[in-house]
Amino acid sequence: MKEKSVFVCSGTFVEDVLIADGVSVIGGLDCARPEWTPSGNKTRLAPLRSPVMQANGVVTPTRVEGFEVIAPDATEPSTSSIAVFVQDSPGLTIVASKIVAGNGAKGADGAEPPPVVVGGTINGQAGDVPKDVCSADYWACEPAGRAAGGTMTCDGVMNPIMRGGSGGAAGIWESVSTPLGGGWGYRYKDNDPKYAPTNGEDRAGTHGARGVNGKSATGYGSFARTGYQPLDGTAGTNGSVGAGGSAGDGIGHVLPCNFCGQGGKVAFRSWGGAGGGAGGCGGVAGTAGRGGGASIAVFAYASPIKLVDVAIVTGNGGAGGRGSFGARATLGGKAGTYTHVATAGQPGGNGGPAGTSGSGAGGPSIGIAFTGTTPEMVDTTITLGKSGDGVPELRRDDGVGGVSIIAASGTSPAVETVGF
Repeated sequence: MKEKSVFVCSGTFVEDVLIADGVSVIGGLDCARPEWTPSGNKTRLAPLRSPVMQANGVVTPTRVEGFEVIAPDATEPSTSSIAVFVQDSPGLTIVASKIVAGNGAKGADGAEPPPVVVGGTINGQAGDVPKDVCSADYWACEPAGRAAGGTMTCDGVMNPIMRGGSGGAAGIWESVSTPLGGGWGYRYKDNDPKYAPTNGEDRAGTHGARGVNGKSATGYGSFARTGYQPLDGTAGTNGSVGAGGSAGDGIGHVLPCNFCGQGGKVAFRSWGGAGGGAGGCGGVAGTAGRGGGASIAVFAYASPIKLVDVAIVTGNGGAGGRGSFGARATLGGKAGTYTHVATAGQPGGNGGPAGTSGSGAGGPSIGIAFTGTTPEMVDTTITLGKSGDGVPELRRDDGVGGVSIIAASGTSPAVETVGF
C-alpha cells in the first residue's frame, strides 16, 4: 500500500479526527505562504466531545505529527474525558505533539425513594369498661367486647404479621341463689365456660430486621474495549416489617353488691383486654452512588503504539457519587389503654431500617491505559492531575431510634500508565 499524507494548517479546529490506516497526518504548517512550511505552532484540535482523536485498525505504519489534542471536561455524570482512543492499531506513531485530557465527571448520586406512606388504625383499641354492675333481679355484668388490635398499611399493603392482637373478651357472670359460706356465690352465665373471660391474642411484637447495607467502592473501575467503566457502590436491601404486639386478657373481678338490696350478695365485674399495637413499616432502600469518570490522555486497546517527543497531560478524575440512606422505617403502634385490673397489651415492633446504599469511588487520572504490550515512549513526559475524591462517611437517624451509616468510599490512584 502506497503511503499517503495529509497536511494541516496551524490553528484551532473544533472537531474530532479519525485516523485512517496508512494515511499520515502532519499538522502545524503555515498555510499563508505559497509553499507550506512548518509554522512552529501545533495544529490544535479542541472539539466539544471526547475522544478527540481516534484510530481503529491502523496496522500500516502511520504517523501523526504536530498536533495539540485537547479533550473537553466530561459533563454527563460518571463519564470520562479521553483525548486519544486507539483500538487494534499497532502501526500508529505520534510525534512532536501534546495530548491533554479534561476532567472526568462526578459520579451520579444515589436516589432516595419517597417516604413510606403509612395508613390504617395503627394503635390498638382500648379495653372495654364494664356496664352496670348488677341489677336487683339478675346480678350479672354486661359483657365487655374484644378490643381490636392495631393495623398498619405501608404504601397501601398490609402484611398480616403487622396486625396487633385482639384483646381478650370479658366474661358474662351471674350471681347464684345457692348460699355459699353464708352469702351468695357467682358463676359463669348458665354455668357455661364459654362465658368466661378469654385471653388476648398473642403476637410477638418484635422489631423488623434491618436491611443489608450495600458497600461503598474503592479503587479502579473496569477497562474494556469500549473504554473505562466507573466503580459504583452497591445497593442495600429493604428492612422488614415489625410484628404486631400481643393483646391484653379479659378479666373478672369480684365486688360486693352493697346496693343490690340484699346484703352479702356479690356481683362480678368484667373488663375486656386492650388490643395490641400494629407493627411498623420497614424502610425502603435507595440506589447506590456511581463512580466518578476518569481523565485518560491515551487509551490504547490492543495497540502497542509509539510516542516520540510527546507531552501528555491529564486532568482530574471525577468525584464519587453519594450513596443513599433509603426511606425511613416507622415506629410500631401503641397498645390500647386498659384499667388497672385488666392485663396490658404490648406495642407493635418497629419496622426494620433499610440497608444503606454505598457511595461510588472517585475516578482515576491516567496518562496511558493499555492492553497487551506497553506503548513505546521516547522523549515523552507525563504530567498527572488528581484522582477524584471519594465520599466521606455519612450518618442519619433511621426513624426508629437508631442511626443509618453509609461507609466512606475511596478513590482510584493517579498513575502514568496502567495495563488492564
